[in-house]
Amino acid sequence: MSRYAFALFASVAVAALVAARPDDPKPTGDKPAAPKVSKDVLFDTIDGTRLYLDVAVPDGTGPFPCVVMFHGGAWSMGSRKDLSSVIEMIAARGYVAATASYRLAPKHQ
Repeated sequence: MSRYAFALFASVAVAALVAARPDDPKPTGDKPAAPKVSKDVLFDTIDGTRLYLDVAVPDGTGPFPCVVMFHGGAWSMGSRKDLSSVIEMIAARGYVAATASYRLAPKHQ
């Protein structure tokens, strides 16, 4: 299994654990409101490189626990966008979920 595939597998495993919260209320048949998703939020600029994050917030007033995810790729490939559907799935389960960019090697050590 490649490092990239393993990282994606690990991300999905975390999402599955979050999705299996035993304290969730029983479904009522009503479709829950979609989480609010904000993409391409600038959080820092380092040496001229802009770093962005995507965040998904569940419907409701909170407070909510938060999960922060970083994409796999051995620090040299990939994108926070690889986790877009995962953060939405986590937010639909009652968590704030964020995924952030980081500078990639070999340009940045």
